Amino acid sequence: MALPGTPGQRISDLCNGRHIPQKELAKKIGISPSQLSRIVSGETKTVSSDKLKVAESGTSLCLQENR
Repeated sequence: MALPGTPGQRISDLCNGRHIPQKELAKKIGISPSQLSRIVSGETKTVSSDKLKVAESGTSLCLQENR
């Protein structure tokens, strides 16, 4: 089952919902803030490693929130 919205929309929702600045998320996943901004805005395609890092980070943030 596919998640709703674009990857950029889901990242933006994640940051907004958890009050995490995109700059902080970029640092956590090891990419530049400008690269994350381009992913969120849809200006660039993500590479596989970036997708994995975002997914792992999002999962980690969700698990931390549920504790």
